[in-house]
Amino acid sequence: MNKIIEILFIMSVIFIGADRINLLPSNLFDFQFSPYLLISLVLVLLILLFKPRDIKFSWLYKNEYLLPSLILFLIFVSISVILSADIYFSFKRFILLLYIIVSLIIILSSFERSKIRNVLYIGSILGSVLFYLFNHFLLQEWIGNIHANNIFINISPDTLGHFIPRLGGFSTDVNRGAFVLVFFTFLIFTTNIKSIISKIVIFLNTFFIMVTLSRSAILLYILTFVIYSLYFLKKKEKINVLALFLFTLFIFYFIVNNLFPLDYVDISSALNERLSISNTNHDSSASIHLKLLVEGFSILMSDIKLFVFGSGHGTSFYLIEGFEMAGKKNANFHSQYLSVFIENGIISVMFFLFLTILYPLYIGLNKYLPLLIGAFFFNLLYQLINEPAYWLMIFIFYISSMKYQNNIKLKL
Repeated sequence: MNKIIEILFIMSVIFIGADRINLLPSNLFDFQFSPYLLISLVLVLLILLFKPRDIKFSWLYKNEYLLPSLILFLIFVSISVILSADIYFSFKRFILLLYIIVSLIIILSSFERSKIRNVLYIGSILGSVLFYLFNHFLLQEWIGNIHANNIFINISPDTLGHFIPRLGGFSTDVNRGAFVLVFFTFLIFTTNIKSIISKIVIFLNTFFIMVTLSRSAILLYILTFVIYSLYFLKKKEKINVLALFLFTLFIFYFIVNNLFPLDYVDISSALNERLSISNTNHDSSASIHLKLLVEGFSILMSDIKLFVFGSGHGTSFYLIEGFEMAGKKNANFHSQYLSVFIENGIISVMFFLFLTILYPLYIGLNKYLPLLIGAFFFNLLYQLINEPAYWLMIFIFYISSMKYQNNIKLKL
């Protein structure tokens, strides 16, 4: 049974971002019932049935402020649900968030730190391969070689207008898929960089992160590895990391330069869309993001009840008007901290910030800290609050921090 539980743990990592597969294709839950949700549910049930004595929550309460801040954050999110304009919708979103957090705590508390590290490494390698496989299908769909969409699987790529397919792998949202791939890359890099397989996968992941054309993800990748290199690598290792990045950049340019004459992609228009802040013709442009931020802060300042208690968890779409996304249930203000503020109120966002970045900075020296710092900047223009990989990242930071408690704090 222990072996089955370990295999399920690995599978949960492999499929952690794979929401292009929907096991219950209906609007009942208002979210994709991905393989991860099913696998993690079975995994938690098996742990509770067959190895409850192995569950140890010491990492949860020995990190002095972790458990109180997490509980208080969830309490104030639940208050926003009670006061929500759409209680039923907010409740479903809250249950999803609560399930992700609680299930990950149970799973991670059931394994030794060394076992978690090995599982994350294997899962990241195989998860990366799954990402490549989906990218192959997405590209073939874009070119027109295959048409295999059905109610259970979606291989229609996200695009920048009609310029270029954005290959986000197994995730329907390119930015989220790119985040998961950066997460995989970091786990592989910090676990076993000397392995030939690791080096190949890190190179391919770096390339496919660039292919997503996700500005936030590329910033996350660069910032994370720059900080990690400065504090954790020797001079020779830093040079190797820089060489790998430059080589990948060259390969990226070479491939795109050869695709361009074949009219598969309009790379010049795509890059113009990515870099422009004045072009308002596309819903993904930087100018739209900036307008959403301005509108979000304006809404906060105009309603004291919303400022204190929020509009209700997951209800940003009720407040967004005048944009193409308006009225869609996945619409948000494209900033995690602004969305948490608007949906859950000021006290909730304070505990959320403390939990996800301020307390980790106080704890200090920990090899996962660069990833948390990168994720903080990533979420300034995106949001991952219901992404299992995001909470997994946070929790493995706290688990790993136990062995650093007596070290000197990292100065940033």
